[in-house]
Amino acid sequence: MLRLVFPSIKYQESFVKAIQEYVDAKELYKKEAVQLIKKAGDKASFNRKKVLENKPVSCHYWLVDGKNYIGRINIRHKLNKTEQRESGHIGYAIRPSKRNLGHGANILRLGLLKAKKLGIREVLVICDKNNIGSIKIIEANGGVLINEIKIKNQKIPILRFRIKL
Repeated sequence: MLRLVFPSIKYQESFVKAIQEYVDAKELYKKEAVQLIKKAGDKASFNRKKVLENKPVSCHYWLVDGKNYIGRINIRHKLNKTEQRESGHIGYAIRPSKRNLGHGANILRLGLLKAKKLGIREVLVICDKNNIGSIKIIEANGGVLINEIKIKNQKIPILRFRIKL
């Protein structure tokens, strides 16, 4: 059963495999992956770090199915000026081997429920203009395109969507 959970050592083995998938897909640099896996290897540090990341301004959740890590979602409670322009309330990622199976739509749907419980009434979600999968996921969850903008030092423009809760 798919559900959102706080990051936990319980999913460490699956999480480490997912990190390797990101490296293999060239979505994560090996140096970053080694750091993430090293931290995951130290169980006490891994748990403590993930718990500390769940600050009042931002919540981090993992989408899991049983003991299998599927992806992650971050929900920002309030946005600063840069986040309003460039990142939005919600960011999510599905591990490469679990894509195109409906998990992206599910993680965003579940994240929107969490955002609503936090009192957020209108969510800003952003993705790269060439990320067709993410565009479809956002639109399937009620996303309405606000605009397209170019971010300094980024080749690909971003699309900004609004989802009313």
